[in-house]
Formats: sequence, structure tokens, C-alpha cells
Amino acid sequence: MALDCNTAFGRYLRILRERKRLSLDEVDSLSRSFPESINKGYLSRCENGRQRIAFSKIVALSRIYEVPTEVFAERMELDMELDRVGGPETEGKTFGELSELARKCIQSGAVWQAYGYSRDAGFVATTSELSPRFANHTEQLLISYMNIATTTISLGRTRFAQNELHYIEQTQRLSPSMSAILLERLGVIHHRHKDYAVSRDYLDRAIEAGIGCQANEWIGFFYSSRAALAETEQDHELALELYQKAFRAMRDAGQEQEGARALYYLASNYFRTQRYNAAKRTILSAERYARRHRMDRTIAFLRILLGEVEDAEGKSDLAARRWREAILIGRKNNDRLLRFKAELLLYRQALRRGKTAAARAIERRLKRLSPWVPENAEELLEFKKLLTLRSSPTAKRVATVQPPALPHGNP
Repeated sequence: MALDCNTAFGRYLRILRERKRLSLDEVDSLSRSFPESINKGYLSRCENGRQRIAFSKIVALSRIYEVPTEVFAERMELDMELDRVGGPETEGKTFGELSELARKCIQSGAVWQAYGYSRDAGFVATTSELSPRFANHTEQLLISYMNIATTTISLGRTRFAQNELHYIEQTQRLSPSMSAILLERLGVIHHRHKDYAVSRDYLDRAIEAGIGCQANEWIGFFYSSRAALAETEQDHELALELYQKAFRAMRDAGQEQEGARALYYLASNYFRTQRYNAAKRTILSAERYARRHRMDRTIAFLRILLGEVEDAEGKSDLAARRWREAILIGRKNNDRLLRFKAELLLYRQALRRGKTAAARAIERRLKRLSPWVPENAEELLEFKKLLTLRSSPTAKRVATVQPPALPHGNP
């Protein structure tokens, strides 16, 4: 099995200490200026997975390691949840094997399995055989951190991902092609945090660097991420152009799975600009690629999007069926974020159609799912807003309001 929560989180604590080039004795000494000091023996037991660290101790480590407490919290939540859902078998596998398994899981939508593989790959990155893709073991280790960050972005834990990506950036130890990928990942994370100007700068630099170093296999990703930002900034024509470039680049590189995702985003752009027929044609094209490669999560997001198109066309029952199909896929893959998104669309529809009993049932399911949704997720904020409206004296008016389209997640 994958490493248990205490062992994995303990190893992460050791990584943070080693990044600061501190010994156990030095951490012990530095912690004495805090209300909760950290004995070196205690920290050693925590790093070796023999004891779970107390939150009061994390506050001190946060200051010493210069890592926000929410980063520690997100990482611990990830490891605890992987324990709960059951991690994949990682023992005895090399860095290359674990990384490849993580990649396949991401493509199929098994995001928690992908997290387990990518997380444990990071612990063997310097002891496994060097991949020919990397210049040295240091780069292999840094890329393992970037892979973990990429996986956690899919799981909605963006503060942890941002901390990892900025650490890699500060090292300045990546080759030109890998540096271009890092720029794109930084652009994505700043987009998620609504730092749009910063995101634009990173993404434009990623495209320029990718073209300059002939990173042809990645350029489609860079175009797609830049298109997503253009869409957020309401520049839909630019987004349309960039998504088309992304799809062509991925198709030419033989990356059908990624091409399916680019088509999903292209269809999303058509939907937002009310070009419904174009959206449906693009969704059907994307589904052909996704089904060929058994990309469950992408298929689920395409079902959600198709339901939104059909709902906008007045086909409410058909839309609800699409969203329920997505929920079934989410249950199969323990994907609470996907389920929350689909359930929220059903909830909106029930409120709009005045189906009070159905809305209450969906509301209960959403409340059970909400602890697993990041606090800053727009879907969760939307749900809280709808709950407030329902509990207000004017709640009856909610049924007549058509909410705006939900932001699309990462398929």
C-alpha cells in the first residue's frame, strides 16, 4: 500500500526542514522563542511517522520553515483522506514506475490514486535510477514536487501546490524545457487564486519559453492554460483561438487524451458565449477521444457541460440525467469535488423549478460533501449563497432566479 498518513506527513516535515538546511538541534533551539517549543526527540518521532504532530507545534514550524499554516493543513488533509479512501500499492516501485502510474491515473480521473503515486514517487526520486528526461537527480526530485503540486491542484488544494511551485522556482535548478513547464504551472495556480496579471505574465513567458526551447510536446498545454485565463477575463474570442491552437498542437503531438480536455474547454467557451450547437458538436468530439482512452473524469465533466447546454435550451429533464451520470462516475472514483459540482447543478435546477422536497434532499447531500470542498471553491461559495437565500424571508424568489453558469473545473 501507499505510505500511511503519519509516515507520509512525517517525511514531508523532514523535507521542509532539509530545505531550510536545519538540523533537529537547530529547530529545537529556534522553537524555544515560541510558546510551544519542539523537542528534537519529539520532532524526530514525528518525522519518522511514530507520532502525529500536534497543531500547536505546527504553528512554530510554520514560522521556522517560513511555510503558511494552511499549507501544512492542506497537506495533512490530503494524507488523511488518502488513508481513508485507500491508497495504491507503491512499495518497491521506482520513481519512473510511480510517475507513470500517476500519469495514467490522472488521465483516467482516479485523482486520489494519482496523488498516492506522485506523493510516494517524491520520496524515492533521488534513490531511483535517473530518468533520461532529467539532467540530474536534483531535477528529478524537483519535478517530483511539481508532479505532486499538479495532482493536488486537481484535488482543489491550491495553497499547498503554490508553496511547492514557488519553492521550485526559487531553486533555479531546472533545465529550459522543465522551466517552461514550471512557468505554466505557476500561471495556473495564480489563475486559481485570481492573481490574473501575475498569471498572464507566467503563461505568456511559458509560451515564449516553450517555443524558444522547442518544447513541442508541452506547447499545447501552455496554449490551453492561457486560453482559460482569457476566458476568465471575458476575452472569449482570444480563448477560442487559443483552445483551437491547443487542440491542434496536442493532436499533432499524438496526445489524444489531452486533446480531449482541450476540446472540453473549447466547448465550455462556446457554451459561455451561447453558441450551443457548436458546444454540443465539440462535446461529442471530445467524448469520442475520452471514451477511447477511458478518461472517466473527463467524460463526467463533459456530461456536466452537456447537461448545462441542454438546461439552457429548456431540456431540464435531460440535463438532470446528464448530471446524475456524472455523479455516478464521481462515486466510482471517490471524487467529491466532481460530485459536489453535479449535485449543485441539480440543486439549482430543483430550486428554479420549485421542487422543494427534491431540493432539500440534494441540500443534505451537498452538506455531507461540503467538508471535502476547498473553502475558496466557487461552487462552495455559490452553495452557501443559495442556502442564505433559501433561509431569508424572500426565499420564494430563489425559484424564479436563473443563476449564472458555474465555473468549470479541471477534467
